[in-house]
Amino acid sequence: MTRRSQALFHHRIDAGEITGLRYSITLRSVSSLNRNATCIIGDSNTGGLKFGSDPAKSFGKWLPGKRFFAPTVDSIDPYVSCGYRNCVILCGVNDLKQTDVKSQNDIDIIYNHLVSKIAQIQSINPGVHVYVCPTIPSKRADLNRKLIYFNSLIRCRLLPSNFGVSYVDGFDEF
Repeated sequence: MTRRSQALFHHRIDAGEITGLRYSITLRSVSSLNRNATCIIGDSNTGGLKFGSDPAKSFGKWLPGKRFFAPTVDSIDPYVSCGYRNCVILCGVNDLKQTDVKSQNDIDIIYNHLVSKIAQIQSINPGVHVYVCPTIPSKRADLNRKLIYFNSLIRCRLLPSNFGVSYVDGFDEF
């Protein structure tokens, strides 16, 4: 079994399945570096973030992980967080850019989708800590108003109600 699959499946033998004596040995070696295993789920703004051992071109060996592309909140796959201790989410700007997003109620719907995805991640991987990054400002004033409201929902509603989530202003704080 892989580290990722062990988060989902439990090894068991049903009663009556084996009639004789059976031994099962599982050997697993996990690097101590995996204590910081991190998945980054985000849109194109996360494209420059790299994992690897070279500290000049990546986060370095002390932060192993993988980046998963999710251009919109609905495209976040909660199962990619399996096997990771940290999950960083930077997503939402593409949802807010849509022409049908006009009112605060529309933004509330996107926020509720994000909260639902975070809850799914936490139920699938109970040991994960979720870090949410704010949506990145734009050159468009109308979009910035939406982004400011969306980010305020995360800070004012999500953080006080979910202790497994932290707000991170940028990757230098992570």
